[in-house]
Amino acid sequence: MWHEQFTNKHNQTQYRFYEKYKDPYTDKWKRVSVVLNKNGKQSQKEAQRLLNERIERS
Repeated sequence: MWHEQFTNKHNQTQYRFYEKYKDPYTDKWKRVSVVLNKNGKQSQKEAQRLLNERIERS
């Protein structure tokens, strides 16, 4: 998992967390992301949980 800091259209700082995984059906690499407002340890754990849920759904 990695993250990037960006400024949204309301001029607020947010963080986009990414995860890369290999799709077992197509054998291609895919990327999922979630956006959170903070970048602390608790936010990073929440981001990892959300990313894992998105990977399971796809």
